[in-house]
Order: sequence, then structure tokens, then C-alpha cells
Amino acid sequence: MAIADKNKAQLIAEIYEVILKPERYDRFMALWESHISLTINELELLDKNDSAIVKYINDEELEAHFQRVYEILEKLGREGKEVASPEQFLRQKREAAFFITDNEKIGHQNEPAKILLGDIALFGGLSKRIEKSDYKKLREMLFTLDRLDASEQVHVFHLYISSDKPEDKVKKRLFLAKTMRFSRNQPALLCLYEMGVDWNEGFEALLKDAFALTTSELSVAHGLCEGKTLSEIASERKRSYHTIRTQVKTMLKKTDIASQTDLVRIFATMASHGQGRNVKSLNILKLLETGQQIFIPVEGGRNMPVHQIGAKDGRPALFIHGMLDGI
Repeated sequence: MAIADKNKAQLIAEIYEVILKPERYDRFMALWESHISLTINELELLDKNDSAIVKYINDEELEAHFQRVYEILEKLGREGKEVASPEQFLRQKREAAFFITDNEKIGHQNEPAKILLGDIALFGGLSKRIEKSDYKKLREMLFTLDRLDASEQVHVFHLYISSDKPEDKVKKRLFLAKTMRFSRNQPALLCLYEMGVDWNEGFEALLKDAFALTTSELSVAHGLCEGKTLSEIASERKRSYHTIRTQVKTMLKKTDIASQTDLVRIFATMASHGQGRNVKSLNILKLLETGQQIFIPVEGGRNMPVHQIGAKDGRPALFIHGMLDGI
């Protein structure tokens, strides 16, 4: 069981990792295949009449993670498809948002972005406000605007904010960058917009269930996602810098995430895009509540759960779960 539990924890972490790093898809599928194999082996050891078999057939924890990731991906994918122009997109954003063209010029921007950027007119003007690794990644996205599918390019980073007041410390805000194309006849644009991190009790409960994070670790993670440094978090929590650093290392081990930067990106993306179910998802859930679940015997002595929805005399339609993107 210990091996299976560890594999499942790695799988859950990889589910969110692959959102920001599509190149890790093969690793995700390998973990998924391993999880299925381990689950099947454990099922074979259980008595067929054992109620524990339901735990493996209906894994509500994994289902919740897949549903959340689906909603995140759907939201990310919808950005730019529901609007006809950059101007319309910017009108929907309350936080700072702006576009960069393939010749590295800062083009369309909303009022919060104008205040934030000041007289910066070129992408190069942001170099001192972004970490070197993030700046390099954004530049790569600019170079490949017209060669890759815009919807597949997403990157989360911190933008440092300077102040006119010498006594104010330099702050940083979390931004998401993604390529967008509004028309086939127009070149793609790189859109950068501030992410509003929706950190609430429901999200904390999810992190506790998924990664067994403590309340103290969640507080540290929240502070990191708000752009605070380890020293600032230590000061606010009245703890030593060493203590906070140790808690971050513990979180990295629990989540199987490589670095503090990746930890912030994944948690912030989850918190920003995964909190509210869209209307479509809610309607589907309401339908499921009115349906009836039955079990159909399949080869190997196992039962396959099937959910029946709708009138019995209606026209039959079969929906098969696609694992990665719903039905």
C-alpha cells in the first residue's frame, strides 16, 4: 500500500505540473499507467465482496483533481476565444493586462497596466523587473509566436514593482503570460496579465487532502504566492528564516515539485483558475444528481460503474470518460 500511496501522490503532483509544462506529458502518462497497474494488483488481492473495492473503482480524490485541472485548462483555453479583439479582452480585465507584439513592442494595454509600466514601450524594458529565467522564457515565446499553437504556450512569473517612495520596498506581483491569436489573418500576440490569487478555505482543504500540508505550511505557501520573500514571511509569522526555509523544503518533498519557483507557479495557477466551477460544469453535476448508477459485470470478475441519465424512452447516447479532458 505504501508504494501505491506514494505513486498516487506523485501522480497528483504531476497532474498540475503538466498544466505549465506540456513536455512532461510522457512522465504524467507513465505515472498514470503505473497507478493503474498498482491499483489492478491491489484489486486482485481484495475479496470480490469486500466493500473496499468501491474505493478503487470510484476514486473521488483523483476525480476531484482531474476535474479541477480540466477546469483550469478549459479556462486557459477559453481566454481569447470568447473575445474578438485585444481591446475587448482588456476590458474584461480589472488587473493590469497588456500585449507584446512579435517585434517586442508593448501594444494594447489597459489603464492599470499603463500605471504599472509607465514609459516602458519595449519588452526589453521589463528585463530588470523579471527574473532572468522568466525573461528568457518570455523571449522564447515571442520568437515562436507564429510557429506554435498559441493556446499551448503559458508561463507564470513574478513582475517586480518599483515605487516612487524610497521608504517602500520593491514588491512583486504574479503574472501569467500566454500567446493569443484573435484572427487567422493577424499575427499572434503575447498577452501578460496579473493573476488574482483566490486563496480560500476550499483551496486549502484541497492542498491538505492532496499533499498532506500542515496549516503552517499552507500559510507559508500562501505568502509565497502573494510574492513575499522568505524573510518577509518569517517576520510576519514571527519565525526564524531557517524555520520557513525548512517548511518550504518539506513542501517540495511532499508535493514532489522540483523548486520553490515551480511550487509557486503551480499553486498560484490552481488558486487563480480552479476555484469556481463554470456554469457548464454545474449543470452537468445537477444532471448527475438526477441520474441512476448501475454496475455492469465485465471480464475478470470486475464491475464497471455506469451512470444513466434522462428518460428511459429517450434516444440512447453513450458518453465515455476521456480521462484527461472529461467526457
